[in-house]
Amino acid sequence: MPPLIFGADLAPRILLEIPLSEEKTNDRTLIRRFRDSEQKEPLVLSSIELSRSLKSTVMSVDAKSRSLRMRFQPGEQYLQGRGVIQGGIVATMLDFSIAFVAMTVTDEDKAIATASLNVSYLKPAMPGVYYCDAVVERAGRTLVFARATLSPENGDPVASATAVMSVISAPPDSKNVTN
Repeated sequence: MPPLIFGADLAPRILLEIPLSEEKTNDRTLIRRFRDSEQKEPLVLSSIELSRSLKSTVMSVDAKSRSLRMRFQPGEQYLQGRGVIQGGIVATMLDFSIAFVAMTVTDEDKAIATASLNVSYLKPAMPGVYYCDAVVERAGRTLVFARATLSPENGDPVASATAVMSVISAPPDSKNVTN
């Protein structure tokens, strides 16, 4: 089944412009196809449960600036006792965005693994829609250095991160999110 997308009105729609094959399509392939296409509608990532539950959506990918913008909408299950989004989920949204932007600059036969993630929490993350802007600062054969900022839909950043991503050989049958 093709992945869902959300239109400008945030109603779910099925993405038909990018052909898929359940057994062969992974997030790396989807993001690269999205980057290289004329697709204007956002791309919902649904390969793993955490992506689905965070409503992870790739809004844009720019090959020239080596940047990516993602949208997240964490549900109530991710709120801690004081009603703010748990810090680990904030870090996860930053990590997802950095991993996905790193996928756009590495070879098809490689996988990405987080080697180091440094998160700065700037203020509490209240429930709602969040956008994460990630950019690759430097990419080598074995490491990718990137940064990201997480902001609510209409507000100042709540967190930022820098990361070092390891570029590793992907197992031939790997179907995980970082492949």
